[in-house]
Amino acid sequence: LPGWWRLELRDVLPGSFWMTELMPRLHEQGLSVQKVSSGVRYWVDLPESWDGYLSGLKHNYRRKINLSRRRTEEIPGARVEHIDSVEQVDAAMRTLAKLHANRWALVGEKGAFSSPRFNQFHVSWAKTLLEHNQLRLTLLHIDEEPVAAIYQIHAHGTTYYYQSGSDVEKWAGISPGKYMLSLGIEQAIAAEDRIYDFMRGADMSYKKDYGCTTDDVFLMRAFRRSPGGAHHD
Repeated sequence: LPGWWRLELRDVLPGSFWMTELMPRLHEQGLSVQKVSSGVRYWVDLPESWDGYLSGLKHNYRRKINLSRRRTEEIPGARVEHIDSVEQVDAAMRTLAKLHANRWALVGEKGAFSSPRFNQFHVSWAKTLLEHNQLRLTLLHIDEEPVAAIYQIHAHGTTYYYQSGSDVEKWAGISPGKYMLSLGIEQAIAAEDRIYDFMRGADMSYKKDYGCTTDDVFLMRAFRRSPGGAHHD
């Protein structure tokens, strides 16, 4: 296609189409291709049962998850809501965005949903996912107050953990983030998924505590020749 001089793909997996097919073809066509390590992907090869998953975790983290679940479920007003109708999506996504933003505000960041355009895309996409039985959007309420939310995508034997948010200032004692992630993994196992994909994370992410395997991800660039014949850089 005309009109471009640089193609940039972020967080590319080693076995993906982009890495194994596209970039080699571009190189064969005379383009300069770069590959730079850009982070880590975390994923879990799921067993057949929740108990089987827990037994594979380190003792200390298994204890933390069990404690979070027990403390949360002992609260009389605690209620888990699984979003299962299109009419629920708008309010649930607003709750997710608010909890997510409040969590990141504690460290001086805006969070993923600060852009109205980005936010509206995900509201629309969540509705499409729901219509195809691929949305896993779950909220935790305590006395009808939203405390935590988790946004996941379920497709082709994999559940992808995309984003979450929680009120850690008021409810740090129950570790709502751990609770919601444990529900997400348990739900994936119940759906007979083979993989729970935490997606990208830092080298020392909390995700490693969930029994994850890791893959490097890469920033891929391809450069076309300029009209004068030299490669851009």
